[in-house]
Amino acid sequence: MTFHFSLRTGSRPSGLVLGLIAAAAHELCGAQQPAPGPRPEVPPARALSTAGQEAAQLLQQQGRHWQARGNTTLAANAWQRLLVLRPREPEALYGMAWAGFAGNRPAEAQAYVARLKSVPGGMAFVERLAQDNALADKGPALQHARQLVREGKADEAVAAYRTLLASNRPTGPVAVEFYNALGSTLDGWDEAREGFARLVAAFPADNSLALAYAQHLTYADVGRREGIKRLAALAELPGVGKEATVSWRKALDWLTQVPSDMPYLRAYLQLHPDDQALRTTLEELAKATEAGAFQQIEPDPVLTKSEQAYRAFQAGRLEAAGAGFEEVLRQRPQYARALGGLGLVRVRQQRFAEAAQLLARARGSGKSGEGANWDNALKSARYWALYQEAQTARTSGDAVSALVLLTQAHAVDPLEPATDTARGAIHAGQEDYREAAADYRRALALRKGDPAALRGLLGVLVQDGRIEDAQTLISQLSETEKAEMGDMGEIRAKLSAAQGRSAMARGDASQALANFAQALRDNPGDIWTRLAIARLLRAEGRPKEAALLMEGQPALAADAPPAALAAAKYAQALFDADLGRWESVRQGLEDVPLAVRTPEMAPLLAQATVRSRLDAATLADARLSHSEATALRAAAARAALGSPELELMVAIAVVETGGHSAAGYPATFLPAMDTPVGMQIQYASVLFAAQQDEQAERVLGRLDGLALSASQREGVDALRTGSAVRAAYRLLDAKDVPGAHAVLAVAWARHPENSAVLLAQAAILIRSGRPDDALRIYNNALMDAPQDTRLLLGAAESADAAGNPSAAQFMERAVASASDDPRVLAAAGRYYRRTGRTERAEQLLTAAILVDAGKRARSRQTEADPLIRSVPQSAIDAQPPPGPVMRRMSWPLGGQSTGMESSFAPFLMLPVVDTEPGVENADPAESLNDLRSAPVAPAGRLLDPWVRPVPAALSPQERLDLQAELDTVRFERSPVVSTGLIVRSRRGESGLSRLTDVQTPVEARWTQGEARLLLRVTPTRLNAGLPDPLASGDRFGTGAFAGTTGGGSPVQQRDGGIGAAVGYERADMQADIGTTPIGFRHVDVVGGVKVMRTIDQAWSWSGELSRRAVTDSVLSFASARDGRSSVEWGGVTATGGRLQTGWDQGSWGLYGFGALHTLRGPGVADNARVEAGGASTAISGRQPTAG
Repeated sequence: MTFHFSLRTGSRPSGLVLGLIAAAAHELCGAQQPAPGPRPEVPPARALSTAGQEAAQLLQQQGRHWQARGNTTLAANAWQRLLVLRPREPEALYGMAWAGFAGNRPAEAQAYVARLKSVPGGMAFVERLAQDNALADKGPALQHARQLVREGKADEAVAAYRTLLASNRPTGPVAVEFYNALGSTLDGWDEAREGFARLVAAFPADNSLALAYAQHLTYADVGRREGIKRLAALAELPGVGKEATVSWRKALDWLTQVPSDMPYLRAYLQLHPDDQALRTTLEELAKATEAGAFQQIEPDPVLTKSEQAYRAFQAGRLEAAGAGFEEVLRQRPQYARALGGLGLVRVRQQRFAEAAQLLARARGSGKSGEGANWDNALKSARYWALYQEAQTARTSGDAVSALVLLTQAHAVDPLEPATDTARGAIHAGQEDYREAAADYRRALALRKGDPAALRGLLGVLVQDGRIEDAQTLISQLSETEKAEMGDMGEIRAKLSAAQGRSAMARGDASQALANFAQALRDNPGDIWTRLAIARLLRAEGRPKEAALLMEGQPALAADAPPAALAAAKYAQALFDADLGRWESVRQGLEDVPLAVRTPEMAPLLAQATVRSRLDAATLADARLSHSEATALRAAAARAALGSPELELMVAIAVVETGGHSAAGYPATFLPAMDTPVGMQIQYASVLFAAQQDEQAERVLGRLDGLALSASQREGVDALRTGSAVRAAYRLLDAKDVPGAHAVLAVAWARHPENSAVLLAQAAILIRSGRPDDALRIYNNALMDAPQDTRLLLGAAESADAAGNPSAAQFMERAVASASDDPRVLAAAGRYYRRTGRTERAEQLLTAAILVDAGKRARSRQTEADPLIRSVPQSAIDAQPPPGPVMRRMSWPLGGQSTGMESSFAPFLMLPVVDTEPGVENADPAESLNDLRSAPVAPAGRLLDPWVRPVPAALSPQERLDLQAELDTVRFERSPVVSTGLIVRSRRGESGLSRLTDVQTPVEARWTQGEARLLLRVTPTRLNAGLPDPLASGDRFGTGAFAGTTGGGSPVQQRDGGIGAAVGYERADMQADIGTTPIGFRHVDVVGGVKVMRTIDQAWSWSGELSRRAVTDSVLSFASARDGRSSVEWGGVTATGGRLQTGWDQGSWGLYGFGALHTLRGPGVADNARVEAGGASTAISGRQPTAG
């Protein structure tokens, strides 16, 4: 007697073969057998007598086989050949119609339907075809009903089938499934019998349907004998005979074993005379009948209960069967048949460890010689118990224990291929593809064509990049092997996805997208291929299509299995993580039930929780809700506790926002002594950035004397170099130029090519009054990095300080290189404002505000819009210390890798944010398991340790200051109309030196490009009074010649008029032209031109050529008239030039000027005016100190 399991997959046993149950029935139901007697009358078996009939039957079996597996090509081939033999065969016509509909050939299908309606028995198949079409899109619901049957939940399964069939009478294989489930319920046997009878009448040639009906009849005593007759007839037919014989034998054990049943026993023994157990039962029954004792035999209630439990087991009611066996064992704890029966129930429930214990007890509790009946079942249970435990270990990530358990399972059953199949899966998960392939080949050697081993082998060949080997293996498979493997779409999808990965490696994104798209068509449920396509679409600038593709995952449907739904949510979370949508990542993963949450989800959920709170804090800062931002960062810190990586992430975020001064916050993140060296270096970097140099030096001090790798030594040296640079800037702020030079000297000697050291040295040279030397440093550096913004800005400052006209060129190159950096734009705007180019200044300051607003808008919009990507702010922008204007520092060794990237990047960036979107992630857990090793960020994006990091967007105070500057520039450039009142009064002799000057100028100014134009109108009234004839009459005008000029007296010395002028002004020149007030007795043209230039940061000069009215008196300004003689004279102008120079070092300076003008006017003698002067300044005092 043998017991046998059949494994259909590589991960778990799918069921038991009927031989196991039939053999177990021997032990559960034993009886005596009377002497052989005549066979009962049974329906004659259908037989085929001709070769044509045998061929037709074979083709019919082939058509059913391939149609049941969904293979339209092979099924249609078999049905077409059957139609050649039997043109009016209804089942063949039905099969061709089915193939037409399944192959999307409706016209062809309808033609066969028309033929089907015209043949006898065809309408039954038309109904079946209608049912097939109705169920075509209800695959998940049908699979759910079948799963309920497999789980022994007959009542729930019947309800599911009824819902699925929508009250229609079922037909075909689905009807068999439904009636089998219905017959397993307490009250469903009669309805199921009627349904089977209807089906057999409708399809009289379907022997498999006749077999199902006969089996159902045997499940109840009222129909058992009719079922036995039908099974006896079917046992002689090919195709169903073997299964009918097994069911026939089981039904005989279920008989009540009364004398009238002896013919049924004899009929079976005539065909199977070696069945000793049944012969013994027949003999005992015959002896009891002859002795007349049969009527006195009282049935054993325990045996009766055991038989009832066994029948429940056969009907698939596992819960009822288990309860029945348990009740028997409460009365007879060592009853072998009940122990074995309960063991078989536990096997069906896949509780293998418990099953092994029960079967071991059954083996030891039976009669002498009967224990061996349970050997094979016990062996199988022990094997699967070990196998199941190995799978549990593998699922929990303990591959070593899983392999040990599989070795033990192999020792129990060396011929079971599931062991090697499971080993192959473990080795494949470890990326040991060669060993995995060897495992799968060993499994195939034990069971040729094993579907699980074939699928596994193809999978590892694809993962190992052996595409040609995989294609060769597929070409060698027979059609039967392909059918047994199921849908080949999954295999084709893996091949296409592998080709897509190869295309990505070559940089051929278009081909990769085509390959992945084909993979998704072959296997629409592959979430990782879908994710790869979405990443590629996003990389091509098609974010809406990418988002829609991810939202359309079939596994996200409401009726999807929980595990599939969890995997789909995880893939969606990875996609959202690519976009930096951490709140969506957190919500999506938190929605996954704990029961189906996989280990790789935990680190992503933890990171999303921390990052989402940090992102919310950034948004709160943007709204100026700083208290809310502080609370959110504190919440992030609490969520990060216990994870050094996440704690460091929070510390970086706090420093990033300039929050390092808040109670020494990063100090709480000092690493433990056993923290890996790379991470300690990153901690020191954060502390340096937080300006907590003492604590940073403590961390670095721990590393002194340790055996560091070359990259780690470079990292430590980088931090200390950066510390020296920052110290030099601090000394420059304190005006200690020699001290700054001394501090930087060591770093300069060790790293003369380091960009940060170069920038600091240039700042020292500028402060030392050597801007030309600083400019040479920048020019040399720009030869290697012509687009380096920080170098361009430094060169612009140096050129400006040296008076070099190239300053504007450097500034424009900086703006072009960093047009998305608000700080660079603002720095350029300030430069142009200072140099008088207010139009350009206004453009740049406005652009800075708009760029900053755009950054903040994208940050906010990311929270609600899945189509806008907000890159996680893990690489930190740097705000430079005082000195040369800078944007960001690179790593201290001149942009070379310090080896710190691979140590630091995992804590700053999520590895699944792939630089090559679209690479298929066959094992998504790896994307987070790489958290400690993946080099995902270039050196330039890491934290600069010697500057204070700030967010990419401007801080609130920076925005306010920038807006104020822009408002000032706009005010300076806005059109202005102004007026005023100017009054000058000087005492003196009336008519001579006395003067009252009243002017009410009205001026309009407006901008034209970088220049300002002006128009000035100045009404003017002058009054010197009336000369006193007695006191000064002889000194005014022609008074000295009064005797010759006649009589009379001087007139009032006053005049009035309106002056007019137009002007043109730029930062480096001024020009104007106009007239003295029109209305004066003498009107003249006046004006001038002035230019201003700088030699270097200290030296400047200006020169002016002009013709101006001399306004010292009425005579010099407007001219005078003597009423006694009517003589007029005056209206003097000064024509000449002025030159001025100055040298200013801030704390002291020298100034000097010289001027020469000629003085001319009608009626006055020509004269000249020479001017010269000089001055010096000095500022004394003490520099204020902080605190």
